Amino acid sequence: MGYGIIPKMGEPNICETPCDHRDCKANREDFIEHANCIVCGKPLLEGDSFYYHGANKYDKVHALCI
Repeated sequence: MGYGIIPKMGEPNICETPCDHRDCKANREDFIEHANCIVCGKPLLEGDSFYYHGANKYDKVHALCI
């Protein structure tokens, strides 16, 4: 099982203001709106290692919490 790393938010990875880009919307939903670890409840920050883990497609856990 591989882990992911929370990407750097802001340009050029994601527009800083609301836009119509599908990639920006997906990144905003996944890494800003649903950015808390389901184990410890703390936010996942840029550069943190994480795993997707849980009941829905947005559930994430810090690599150190699992």
